[in-house]
Amino acid sequence: MELLDTKPIGKNVFVEIDNEEETTSEGGVFVRDSTESDTLRGTVRGIGNDVYDLAVGDQVFLKVDPTRRMNIKILIISEDDIVGKIIT
Repeated sequence: MELLDTKPIGKNVFVEIDNEEETTSEGGVFVRDSTESDTLRGTVRGIGNDVYDLAVGDQVFLKVDPTRRMNIKILIISEDDIVGKIIT
């Protein structure tokens, strides 16, 4: 997914959520497994000027309210919501 002429500011980060399995009922209601973690995996697509520990393309884990997860491809979050970076 491409972000056209946009750049986060400050400590904000654009993160593209990796594909994940979601369960929905026949009526389209999101069904959450009670054991499911609120940690998502994604790819950094943009960083603000005050972000120093990340680079575009980094794979990260982030903690997000599960209601923000449904059908969202890109999140704009604070760097503080990123809980880990995958080192390859």
